[in-house]
Order: sequence, then C-alpha cells, then structure tokens
Amino acid sequence: MKITLLVHHIEWDTDGDIDAARALPSKVAVEVDLLEGPDAGSINDQICNQLSDIIGFCVLDYKLQGYSAEADYALQMSNAPQQNETDAFHRTCEEAEEEMATEADDYNPEGEWFNK
Repeated sequence: MKITLLVHHIEWDTDGDIDAARALPSKVAVEVDLLEGPDAGSINDQICNQLSDIIGFCVLDYKLQGYSAEADYALQMSNAPQQNETDAFHRTCEEAEEEMATEADDYNPEGEWFNK
C-alpha cells in the first residue's frame, strides 16, 4: 500500500552552509510503500532516501503530514505478527516461572530452608 506524505520542516545536512540551507525546500511530497517489506527499508529510510535522491542532500530531521487511517491500519497489520510473538514469549516466560515456583514448593513444602 503506497501513500503520499508531505515531509515538512526539513533540516538538511549542508555542513553548515547557511546559503545552501536557505536555498533548499522546506517541504517535499514523498511516496512510501507500507507493505513492501524489509527489502524496501524502514519508512524513515524510504523517506530519507527519496529526499536525498530528489534534492541531493542528506536529511538530519523532518516532520510528516498526511498520515491516513488506511496507512495506520496497514502499519498496525504489518506489526501484528511481531506483537503476537512478543505476547507469546511473555506468556511462555510467565508459565515457566509459575512451573518453577510450583516445583520449588513441592521440593520444599514447609519452608524448611528458612527454618535452619
């Protein structure tokens, strides 16, 4: 899913050349593919690469405008498998912790270790 974003308040890397910085645009529209996968790079990489290709300078910082509901949903769906893996990992850790606590109680049911 491709969306167009307006990149604004762009801070260009001009190595301190104030005249060059003033001559560069402060707004540029870019197109980002939210579903292209890791080969396309992160959204930040896609934006910075396009800005650099269009203008010829690297980018230090920017702000975005134009983030739509469809884009938000697509981004959430692309992050869902990672979140599910994290949740499963935490459940597994909690289950293992409970199992170890039960085994410790079975091994030392009366708290004998602390009574010596």
